Amino acid sequence: MKRVRENSSKLYMAKALIELMKTKALDDISITMLTHKAGVSRMSYYRYFSHKIEVLENYLDSLIETYYKEVDEKFRFEFQSREHIVQSLRYFKKHADLMLCLTRANLSSLMMERLNAYVFQRSGREESKEMKYQLFYYVGAIYNVYIEWLKGGLKESENDIADIIYRFRPDMGEGALL
Repeated sequence: MKRVRENSSKLYMAKALIELMKTKALDDISITMLTHKAGVSRMSYYRYFSHKIEVLENYLDSLIETYYKEVDEKFRFEFQSREHIVQSLRYFKKHADLMLCLTRANLSSLMMERLNAYVFQRSGREESKEMKYQLFYYVGAIYNVYIEWLKGGLKESENDIADIIYRFRPDMGEGALL
């Protein structure tokens, strides 16, 4: 029960912070404003976080973890497939408000950092060095394309973007997982 309450409090704070960031700069958002909007106590905030950035990092980590749970079995060894590219773009698109807030606050690199941390954590144990660097390459490329797509207003469909990426992906050489 305590774990559920902890996760709920963290989620409420993240959603409140994102909502506030739609109209205010991160530095202009006080802890009081954040906790009031989230409906949690200041003590709850300080129990879990020491900086507002940590609220965002925690939320991004949970989004990444959820994403990988949804797609890992299906695309584990086909991470550069067209279908995985479409799935990645759809997942990012679902969180466009968050990503726009991060971009406006010059914090879009936070997502890349969290993605890299997750890939490093995962690949350090299970993957070969070659696979590890392919994963970093792939994650960076997809994320960079997504940010440009987002800045352009997400006008093209996920399928159109996936077709472009898939058609022009580099040949990964012998042993590639395509």
